[in-house]
Amino acid sequence: MRVLLTGAGGFSGAHLTRRLLAAGHQVVAVAGRAGRGRLGEGTDDPPALSVLVGDLAGALALPGDIEAVVHAASSSPAPGATSDLVHDNVIATRRLIEHARRAGASRFVYLSSISVFGNIVEPVLDERVPLRSPDLYGATKYLAEAMLAEQAAALPAVCLRLPGVIGPGAARNWLSSIRAAGCEGRPIRYYSGDAAFNNAVHLDDLGSLVLELLRRPLQGFDMVTLGAAGSIAVRRVVDLVIAGTGGRSRAEAAPHDRRTFVISSARAVERYGYDPMDIEAMVRRFAAGG
Repeated sequence: MRVLLTGAGGFSGAHLTRRLLAAGHQVVAVAGRAGRGRLGEGTDDPPALSVLVGDLAGALALPGDIEAVVHAASSSPAPGATSDLVHDNVIATRRLIEHARRAGASRFVYLSSISVFGNIVEPVLDERVPLRSPDLYGATKYLAEAMLAEQAAALPAVCLRLPGVIGPGAARNWLSSIRAAGCEGRPIRYYSGDAAFNNAVHLDDLGSLVLELLRRPLQGFDMVTLGAAGSIAVRRVVDLVIAGTGGRSRAEAAPHDRRTFVISSARAVERYGYDPMDIEAMVRRFAAGG
């Protein structure tokens, strides 16, 4: 299958590019304004890979002969980046949807975020939980989902609402931040130590799910929440990270009244064969660098 994959210079997108190529797909990788990034700048790209660098929401020429879209490109919250969120998460997605329709693509896989839900008060997060005042980032991700839902009759789509994604080189989520502290021997401060936790997806599990969504027939619009299998206490997560990074850090419990939740992946498991790692095995692997 010839797949247009966006965000190829980023953490998830670069990994997905490699997974799709290894599975025998042809990939048109859009690396975005920041350049090839994690995709690399080498001259040994395989014949099945072509790379486009530019602004997805601008004048970047997209190929017409594509069969599927995997949309991993996104701007995350940063000080003063309000216009980037709208430009990259809404305008770019609208252009990409329009292009996919014109090209006759058979499916669209969108990497969304649990930030769409906003203020989560339920102990278990699944697709039925209502949205409560999401921030601007969550709102832009939801607008992208809504645009896909509107076009579902002509362009089948599945949106993956993700928590923190981890794997080698992960950054900007809780597990990656405490792993960095562990590697540097800094104290690891945590809240709600007895609360259950499974709020992570490993790159390998994400890649396997995306490949499955490209393999099987899709109809209409769907959205799934994703997390790890099982759950462990937050304090256990911290202990595993400390042990896996050399044991030089100390854990520091802090009082906090924030509500906690675990994520149900039941719909993704039942409908699409999602098979996530157990959270304890996932944390052990990530703490060791994998």
